[in-house]
Amino acid sequence: MRGDNFVYFIQDTVTNNVKIGFSRNPLTRLKTLQRSTANPLKLAGVIHGTSKAETGLHAVYAAFKVQGEWFSKDVLSYFDTRPGLSLQSINCEMLRRKPPKLKKKDIPVYFKENLRWLFKDRVLSKEARKLGLRVSLVHDWVSGARAPSAKNMVNTKIICNYFKISVNDLFFKDLSKEASSSRE
Repeated sequence: MRGDNFVYFIQDTVTNNVKIGFSRNPLTRLKTLQRSTANPLKLAGVIHGTSKAETGLHAVYAAFKVQGEWFSKDVLSYFDTRPGLSLQSINCEMLRRKPPKLKKKDIPVYFKENLRWLFKDRVLSKEARKLGLRVSLVHDWVSGARAPSAKNMVNTKIICNYFKISVNDLFFKDLSKEASSSRE
């Protein structure tokens, strides 16, 4: 693990809450955190990533935030639903091979598709201006040229309020399928 950078997922085994953090050595970080809590902690998994990836995950999972960098256990289920992306648990075998790298395309799950669906049959520039958002930003999100950064996550909330949906739904549910199933 030396020389690599990781985003780690440390789980409190009593509350099941998960801390998402960044470290060069997640096992050492686990030991450090364990000294500050009475509840047993476990390293639920790691992915290769930077501190920016950690910040991005905090923004994506904001709806699941419990306190600080601690989130509900639901953040772990995301990795079980993505083909080719798994949150590998730390064990002896894990120490011999590298965990998967988290790619920009893996976060957020349905964001781009949902925006396309929400803005279909609408003039994107007009809608963006109506919401007080930069047209280029909304265009880049809809086209998939970039994902929301932690800095502009507040803008996703503006879109969610406009369409009367939750941030969680925007990122993690296929809104087009839900809309078609609710019509039936």
